[in-house]
Amino acid sequence: MFGHEEEKKWTKHQILTHSRSKRNATGEISNWWTEETKQIFENKSDCFVKQYNKYGLDGRRTLVENIADNGGLQQAYTAFLSWKEKQVSNIKLPKLEEYSIDQLFFIAYGSIWCIKYAPGILNYTIREAEHAPSPYRFSSSKSFPPPKVC
Repeated sequence: MFGHEEEKKWTKHQILTHSRSKRNATGEISNWWTEETKQIFENKSDCFVKQYNKYGLDGRRTLVENIADNGGLQQAYTAFLSWKEKQVSNIKLPKLEEYSIDQLFFIAYGSIWCIKYAPGILNYTIREAEHAPSPYRFSSSKSFPPPKVC
């Protein structure tokens, strides 16, 4: 969740204010993005919009949260890999022995998105919410092949 909020804070500022500037050491506002950086950000944003539009969602409306979900997952997985390197043995959980520790990471992450929507709430979420519906928040991560957990 921390990674999600950090990603959202940065992304929301960039998208909603269209600001590519920050204060320098003397307090003056200066542009810190190169033209190439701006183009990369726009291209990646467009990719997210198209990806979520394919699910019948409004990828533009959910863009900030979608980037935050994917970026937060990337941060969490990077931290997990760092933790994993320091472990002496491969941890196995009872009744889940067939899964690798990496698979267990994604099962744990995916399980937070396993919810059942009350009647009408899913349609409302698709039409109005800033967040994509829960199943798409997990299964839409292009960086990782998610296991089936629901």
